[in-house]
Amino acid sequence: MCGRGVRRSATAERIFWNDARFKVRSGGTAQGSRRRVTAEDVRWSDLVVVMEDKYFQRLKEMFPSAMEGAVVRALDIEDEYEFMDEDLIREIELGMEEILSVFDSGE
Repeated sequence: MCGRGVRRSATAERIFWNDARFKVRSGGTAQGSRRRVTAEDVRWSDLVVVMEDKYFQRLKEMFPSAMEGAVVRALDIEDEYEFMDEDLIREIELGMEEILSVFDSGE
């Protein structure tokens, strides 16, 4: 999840779309997002991944009840890349490896 869901989260969705381990949805928190995230998206997710911590805060403001108990992790990727940029792909893949190793271990 990111601001408008056009570059970073759309890239992450594309990367993991055909990965049998995941069912993915991407979206943004801003009014003009390509696809705006909903409370149902949050409830549907086992793991919500945001690009920056500020989006975690926005989700809590937007959907306080849906966010109760939600598992959220931040990749800490700033909005400085274009859609499917090679460096962005590498950052997403490395960040997700780290998140999933912790998530899978139950920590």
